[in-house]
Amino acid sequence: MLSSQRQDNLEAALADVMLLGGQHEIRAADCFQREFAEGKSSSLVPVIESLRKSLRSELGLPEIALPSQFNFRLRVKDETEHFSREYGSSFVPGAFVADGANLLHRINSAQKARTGRELTNERQKQLIDAYDRAAGNSFKRVLWVDDNAKWIKHERAMLEAAGVSIVWVPSTARALELLAGNAFNVIISDMGRVEGPQEGFALLDAIRKRGDRTPLIVYSGSDRPDHVRAVLDRGGQGATNDPSRLFELVMNEVSR
Repeated sequence: MLSSQRQDNLEAALADVMLLGGQHEIRAADCFQREFAEGKSSSLVPVIESLRKSLRSELGLPEIALPSQFNFRLRVKDETEHFSREYGSSFVPGAFVADGANLLHRINSAQKARTGRELTNERQKQLIDAYDRAAGNSFKRVLWVDDNAKWIKHERAMLEAAGVSIVWVPSTARALELLAGNAFNVIISDMGRVEGPQEGFALLDAIRKRGDRTPLIVYSGSDRPDHVRAVLDRGGQGATNDPSRLFELVMNEVSR
C-alpha cells in the first residue's frame, strides 16, 4: 500500500510522462493510471521499459532487453525507501543465460568499434570461458563512472548481453553517493573527467580510504604497462583500453 506522499509523487511523475512523453510512454502511463484507478492489479513495468527504451535511443545506445528476471535496487545513504522491481515478494533473481551468438556479436562490435579489428576464434573462446565462470552468479551489477555515455555505448551493450546490470553515473561525487548505500560487483571508471584529469585515481583513493574494497577497473585511452601498474599499486584491479580485456576483467571479478 502506497503512503499518501508516495502516491502524490507517483501521480506527479505519471503526469509528467503524460505531458512530456512520446506515444509509447503516454500509452503505458495511461494504461497504468486507468488500472490503478479501477483498483485492478497494475504494474509500472511497461512504463519503466518504455522510458528506458526512449532514453537509450536518445543516448544512441542499442536496444538491449533486460533479463526476464532481475532485481534492481538503488538508494541514497540515509534514505529508507528505494526503487525496486521484483517478481513476487520473495523473488530471488535466477542466473541469466546469455545467447552465445549475440554475446559474441556484441563483444566483436565493441572490439571493432574501438580497435578496428575483430577477435580471433581463440580469443572468442577465452572470453566465452570467462563468461561461463561468472554465469552462475545471479547478482552481476556494475557501477560505471564516465562523463561521456556515448563513448561507452558498445562496451555497455557488450556487458548487458552477458546479463550485467549497469548503473551509469557521470561523476565521482555521484558514484560515492551511490556506493554509500548499494552493493556492486565491480566499478568501471574512466581516468579524466570534467572534474579533473585523474578522477579515476580520485575515486579509487576515496573508496579505499573509507574501507570500500569493491573491485575497480580503469577503462580509458591507455593500457601502457606503467599506467596499469599505477592502478594496481593504488588498490585497483586493472586498467585497459581494450573492450575484450575489459569484458574479461569484469567477468573475472564477478566470478570470485
